[in-house]
Amino acid sequence: MAAGPGNSLLGLKWRFYAHHPKSEANKLPGEKESTFGLSVYPQLELNNPTRSVARGLVDPGPQFLLPLEGNAVMGHIRLSAEVGYWFTSNNIPRSWVRGVVVGHEFRKDTELYMELYDQKEVGGTLAKPALRQSTAGIGGRVPINHGGWLRLIGMAGHSLVAPTPTNGQPGWIAYVGIQFLTASRRRHSSDYMEAGGQ
Repeated sequence: MAAGPGNSLLGLKWRFYAHHPKSEANKLPGEKESTFGLSVYPQLELNNPTRSVARGLVDPGPQFLLPLEGNAVMGHIRLSAEVGYWFTSNNIPRSWVRGVVVGHEFRKDTELYMELYDQKEVGGTLAKPALRQSTAGIGGRVPINHGGWLRLIGMAGHSLVAPTPTNGQPGWIAYVGIQFLTASRRRHSSDYMEAGGQ
């Protein structure tokens, strides 16, 4: 068993549609909460200057993910789903991703959620079947500064299928990150979480 640092993932979310209830009409743009939103969240994965690629812990980069995301609020429950495509290089198979997240905001900007995530390679043959990674996890997000524009996010999870040397399943997964929000986007309900256990 080997362990080491993974790749770095840089992304920028663009919400191109947000539905606001009529009760939010008189609020300033950055204070309006949306009940439904659609966005794209392009992400670039880069190798860190470590030996993780040489040790076989991570795939060589760069790689680019282009997902479409949908978010909704239903009472106290928050939902998020995504479907996307990984564009890869260096003979790494391309793949489709999909995920769903269900969560709850316990107090302003502090959330706990459950995530299901699936990534499947495009193609595959009888001699070399397409690999698939299916995981379930629990995570959250909490503000770490007074203004709420800087947040700590994280998730830990486990494979839904027993990992073997040939099926591509991870055993355990986890991530920790920092989220920066601009002033004009600080309180959109659909900012609460993103699917995708990477």
